[in-house]
Amino acid sequence: MQVVITTNIPTPPNNSTAPHGAITFSVNLVQGQTSITVNITLPSIPQGAQFYKLINNQYVPFTLQINGNTISFTVLDNGQFDINPATGVITDPVVMVVSQQQPSGDGGCHVGAVHAL
Repeated sequence: MQVVITTNIPTPPNNSTAPHGAITFSVNLVQGQTSITVNITLPSIPQGAQFYKLINNQYVPFTLQINGNTISFTVLDNGQFDINPATGVITDPVVMVVSQQQPSGDGGCHVGAVHAL
C-alpha cells in the first residue's frame, strides 16, 4: 500500500479546515479481490469532525465507522470512491474536516488495509 498526504487541497466546506490534508492511499488487490476495508488511525478525532472523499476536487460525504481515533470503511474496486480506473487497483482520498474553532490534533496518522474478497 502506498500512502500520500496532500495539504494543497480545495477549501473544505462550511468554513472548516482539514488539519491532516487529504490522506490518499493506493493498493493493488490480489487476484479475485474486489474490495478492501481500510482502517486509518488519527492522532485524535475532534468532536464534530466530518469525513469526506475528495473526488474531482469536490468533497463527497461517505459512510464510515469511528472507534476511538480510528476510522474504518470499505472501498469497492472501480466503485464510487475509487479514483483509479484500473481494475485491481484502488486509489482513495479521505479528508477529515473540523470547524475552525476545533483543535486539529498533534501529529500524523496510520493507514492500514484489511483485504477482503
